Amino acid sequence: SKELKDDLEVLIEAVKSDSTAWHFFSDEMKRLVESLSTYYPDFNLLDLLNKMASFTKTTVLEEVQKNGCFLQCVPRFKSDFEIVFAAVGQDGMALEYASDKLQANNEIVETALLNNPDAKQFDKRSITYCCSV
Repeated sequence: SKELKDDLEVLIEAVKSDSTAWHFFSDEMKRLVESLSTYYPDFNLLDLLNKMASFTKTTVLEEVQKNGCFLQCVPRFKSDFEIVFAAVGQDGMALEYASDKLQANNEIVETALLNNPDAKQFDKRSITYCCSV
């Protein structure tokens, strides 16, 4: 099922039993593991999964302060204001990996745009035009 293909604990146990269990992962989980492997190139699959499972707010905050786009590896934190603010403060393009709500947050978006004007493509603030007749 989809839930099992995204469940880190299940995937860790599957890989412990069969190192070829990679093909059972959801496409999203494969993408996350591949993204994470760019930050930890010496880690094997089991190490990467264990690393993903061990992330706390503190460790993620430390990582995004070094590389804002690390946010792509930890989608469960994409709605956390403090994490996203730190990420876009380090690299405005990290706005791409923020939740829709935070992509529409004025403070987050302005910080991202100050850091990198190209982040404008991920700005989801609505523009309201008011006209009087």
